[in-house]
Amino acid sequence: MRDKALRLKELIAKAKAAPLEDAERSEYEGLRRSLADGYTLAQKLTLRPGQMQRRSRRVAHMLKLTITAAATEKTATMNLSNGGFAALLADPPDRDEVVEFALRTSRGSVEGKARVVSFVRRDRSWLTSFAIEEASDGARATLDVVVLEQVAAGLAR
Repeated sequence: MRDKALRLKELIAKAKAAPLEDAERSEYEGLRRSLADGYTLAQKLTLRPGQMQRRSRRVAHMLKLTITAAATEKTATMNLSNGGFAALLADPPDRDEVVEFALRTSRGSVEGKARVVSFVRRDRSWLTSFAIEEASDGARATLDVVVLEQVAAGLAR
């Protein structure tokens, strides 16, 4: 698995510089699916009785984040998936409130709207989880690649 992760990491870096040729694009997609299947299996094997499996890969990853609700707050993500993220906030918006967000990734800014799913007190802050409700296809694709990069990097170590 480590060799596959290293090759995928290499292809991701190459794709940043220029579009992949057909053979490499095919290899990239195959490795991506293989990694996703392995990740899903690992999640299934580590579930405790009664736990539900996640619908998307989530990684611990810090990205600069701006949340705009009643006020604007700049913070960073604690974890990230292509379906949402969590961050520490001084004062969380109300549960189910929809906020605007902007994430700064190595591949550019990702913007959209997200709904507050939950918040838990952590010392003097609130760990607030968001589900992305509105984002362009390009923004979602960018998040998917950012998450994939982090999973591959973790396996390649």
